[in-house]
Order: sequence, then structure tokens, then C-alpha cells
Amino acid sequence: MRYFYQKPEIGKPEHGRRIPLDHPAYKFGTLFTDGDRGLILVQMRFELNYAYWDAIDFWLANDIYEHPKFPEWFSMNATESDYPIFQVRSVMWTLRMKPLPKAEWERYF
Repeated sequence: MRYFYQKPEIGKPEHGRRIPLDHPAYKFGTLFTDGDRGLILVQMRFELNYAYWDAIDFWLANDIYEHPKFPEWFSMNATESDYPIFQVRSVMWTLRMKPLPKAEWERYF
């Protein structure tokens, strides 16, 4: 039995798109839209002793978008302007998906 979410072996980007953000903490995010409404998901990354927030992986974006509870969650949280930003871990917990394994360098704010 696996306890954490595991990356699929193959896949291609189908849902969401990577966009630059005008925010002091988030440089890029993954935008999900439905007409005029939308929201943004971000994921923490770590490279060269530097942690930063970035767009989520495409395979994870596909699985979140295709989750049966996502349409309901999206309709409750999406807005028409100034799209809200959510961290991918909190969305996975809300949708009752298995979490990503937490690395020791990850932080929250």
C-alpha cells in the first residue's frame, strides 16, 4: 500500500497553464479557468539551497483537475478577477487525495 502520492510514469500536459505572477512570494503558478472564473495553484521547489514557489507539475495538475471533487471545490473558490492562489498541498488535503511526500526543506507561511 502506498501512503503518498506517486508520480505517474508517463503523461502530458492537458489541464492548467503556467503563468507568471506579480506577487512577492510566487513567481509562477498554474492557472485553471472556466470561462471568466479561475484560480491559481503553486508548489514549493528547492534548488541550490534556495526554496521558492513555482507552478505545479503538469502530471499533478492533470490529476487534480480530473479528481471527482475538483469541480465542486473549483466553483466554491474560483473568482472572476484577481485569481486566488492556493498551495498544492492544501488542495490535495481538501480533495482527500494522498499527499505528496514532505521534504525536510519545505516551509509554510
